[in-house]
Amino acid sequence: MARQTMRLYGEWIVAADPDNVGREQEWYMEPPPDAARVRVPGALQEAFPGYHGVAWYWKQVEAPEMCHEGGRRILRFAAVDYLAEVWVNGAPIGGHEGGETPFALDVTEAVVAGPNLIAVRVLNPTNEPIDGIALAVTPHRNKSVPYRPGASYNCGGILGPVELVAVPSVRIEWIHAKPDAQTGMVEVAVGIVNAGPRAEGCGVEASIGVAPSGPVEAQATVSRMVAPGETTVRLGVAVDGHRLWELDDPQLYTLTVRAVADGAHVGSTGAAHGPSTDEMAVRFGFRDFRVVDGYFELNGRRVFLKSTHTGNHSPVGQILPPAEAPDLLRRDLVYAKAGGYNMVRFIAGMAHPYQLDLCDELGLMVYEECYAGWLLGDSPEMKERFDRSVSEMILRDRNHASVVVWGLMNETEDGPVFQHAAQSLGMVRNLDDRRLVLLNSGRWDNQMHIGSVSNPGAREWEHVWGCEADEPRVPDHPLFGGYYKGAGDAHVYPDVPQRPEADGLLRTLGHDGKPVFLSEYGIGSLFNAIRELRQYQQRGLRPDLEDAALARNMAERFVADSSDCTVGNARWPSTMCDRTPGSPGTTSRACSTTP
Repeated sequence: MARQTMRLYGEWIVAADPDNVGREQEWYMEPPPDAARVRVPGALQEAFPGYHGVAWYWKQVEAPEMCHEGGRRILRFAAVDYLAEVWVNGAPIGGHEGGETPFALDVTEAVVAGPNLIAVRVLNPTNEPIDGIALAVTPHRNKSVPYRPGASYNCGGILGPVELVAVPSVRIEWIHAKPDAQTGMVEVAVGIVNAGPRAEGCGVEASIGVAPSGPVEAQATVSRMVAPGETTVRLGVAVDGHRLWELDDPQLYTLTVRAVADGAHVGSTGAAHGPSTDEMAVRFGFRDFRVVDGYFELNGRRVFLKSTHTGNHSPVGQILPPAEAPDLLRRDLVYAKAGGYNMVRFIAGMAHPYQLDLCDELGLMVYEECYAGWLLGDSPEMKERFDRSVSEMILRDRNHASVVVWGLMNETEDGPVFQHAAQSLGMVRNLDDRRLVLLNSGRWDNQMHIGSVSNPGAREWEHVWGCEADEPRVPDHPLFGGYYKGAGDAHVYPDVPQRPEADGLLRTLGHDGKPVFLSEYGIGSLFNAIRELRQYQQRGLRPDLEDAALARNMAERFVADSSDCTVGNARWPSTMCDRTPGSPGTTSRACSTTP
């Protein structure tokens, strides 16, 4: 019998706990009377705009049918931001720290026949410590309380799908495919969990076919004894005539793994089981992406990166698309590909898994970072939190063909956090040695004796860009909005209008030495606050949502700051007037006939 999966999406119950009394008052047994409704996945700020701190979620569910005698029931969360504690029917089950990555809890002993109450306590950190946890010292990208333009909303809650899964006692927990683009060989590692009391014989079969459902082209089988706990089983599968994953021909393959246990363990009835089978599949692609002589190459050919970056900001749901437009973040990627981009950088915040699936299919390369990569404050827990965030990102996403770069830091100055990131390359390589790793976008650390690049297979930082060398250099002051002279990984944000000096810099980067990777450039932008505010009004959305309040504040200040505009004999309402600065002491006006 196959796995039985119950998707716990949709409506949950949620309550704010601003005084942090929920544990003491045993909220894990039942919701308080003032609890509200909220969607999951979704930010808790959809129910409580502007609230940060402790919140509780509840969901009543029927347990799925057990797929095999002696099997287990596993509660899986794709992401809970930031600290999660879980109870089932009042029994504590466990938890997880980290806002972007999945975790799973065995709830078998707590589940009963009939209704089961799941309770989740979520800590969304804020500026003042709660249970010793404050926003600044957690992986948080650039979240801010209160919100300010240029920062990220401090959203929290159950941000990813939740599933209750019935699995056999011997199950597949994870798969890692390591394809070799030159040979067509795929090294396969499989995590097998044996939840029983004694070792069992287990046959593991790996088969590969062209995605999504092509016939099997290659397969291999091994047999192992798997002890209680987790065992890693390795095998190799050779694909003859393999095709590469290319930007214009993103060939994908499906790796399916089946684990067949001999069933010698004893279950609750006291009798030996029959054989059990578990199955899991992932997609992957053959490709190689690296830096050669300072330039990027995909599958042995030089490629000019045309990249944008995103923080996955959305109206209403903040980091998640609103219920009214669930495909919003997919559209971003489709538009990027159609607009001529060949890469998207998920800056200091991971992609949603379905976004990576789409990038795999579109032929859109991904440069991915996690929340720990930007503005992580130093603390006694800093190293543990950084390592957890980076390692769980890699473990979740290392099978995706589109993910070609792991980024460790963004615009981080020299100090304990940067130094730890620079020393973490060995940890990264132990988890994945097939991808390019970049150290610190912008190189605000100015430690140019440390290289920016680690190519696939390398276990050291390489000096390939800018003034990177074996000897330390005297730090420079940043120019042009964040550019450090000589930085090989450069950020340039010039003033507007752009001065000739900035033009000259951009045209000559890398001309006097090694190549330079211009990883960020921009001149800023402003959205139409009045039009955006009307969207909330026309769709009947809550007017107190944080982003709606921001748009309202901007629109009201704009209208208050504007005066009626006259062109010739015509007068235009101030909301239809775009005023731009002219020469000193004067104001020029450019007017439009459309609002």
